[in-house]
Amino acid sequence: MKTKIFTKARGVMMLILATMISTNVWATEYAEIVSIASGDVVTASSYAAYNTTVSSKDWVITFGGNNKSVGTNGTNRSSCTLANYTKYAVSPVTSSATASAFVSKFSISNVCKISYQIGGGKNQAGKVYLIYSSDNTTFSQISTLTTGSQGAAIPAASTAYNFIFTKCSGYFGLVFIPDNSDGDWRIDDVSITFYKEKVMRTVQWKVQGENYTTGTPSTSVAVGEKVAKLPTAPDGAPTNCGVFLGWSATAIDGSTNTEPSDLFSTAGDAPEAPAGSGAIVYHAVFADIKAVAP
Repeated sequence: MKTKIFTKARGVMMLILATMISTNVWATEYAEIVSIASGDVVTASSYAAYNTTVSSKDWVITFGGNNKSVGTNGTNRSSCTLANYTKYAVSPVTSSATASAFVSKFSISNVCKISYQIGGGKNQAGKVYLIYSSDNTTFSQISTLTTGSQGAAIPAASTAYNFIFTKCSGYFGLVFIPDNSDGDWRIDDVSITFYKEKVMRTVQWKVQGENYTTGTPSTSVAVGEKVAKLPTAPDGAPTNCGVFLGWSATAIDGSTNTEPSDLFSTAGDAPEAPAGSGAIVYHAVFADIKAVAP
């Protein structure tokens, strides 16, 4: 058997199309960087400050207990302040008022979204402030919020609250303050997730040099991820293309006896999208298989 592999049959003119990247508008997508729960940091029932390493990352809850809670019971309320963590006491929060902060003690890069939710608690009503520092020394409120607000009410249990802001790298924390003035103020099962924005690229599919959209395939993909959906496999017979093998980012000039190294025929086998600019173009690969005399 003699096999010739190609992406464009001889005698067929290649149609060059503009990538039109500037006309593509995607809804912003986010990728998780790291997540943490108060139950991972508060490792005992007693109420105190907890500095804990979780998966090689250092976190602090300035006052908590009950094995999973931020805040305090009534007995220990006078100790639930930022007196020993004054750098987290960013106005209007003071170091002497009842408050508890949940903060990363390591720098997190390219954060543009923080989402948190609670599991409930006892008298958990209060407010929350998002703080940030580039050097882990001087903290301030993030002022570039486009979603969420400083001093927003702590949400109901199992309801996510999102902060979205201009991308930055550094140390991040949530400072919780109560609405009540005495007694228990305990927020159970606080979970926080940090996100970065996905970098998206246009995807084009070509058969014989022409755009191919049969089967409504993926037209965009995040850098580092695979396309979610391939086009319907093209039929090469009507255009004398031979047997369809799959897709490749390599455009074959003429023909070859070697399959492209990035050839794939399912989404699971597709390569991860590389960083870069411009469209990622996947070409249909065909084989012209002919029987030859021995």
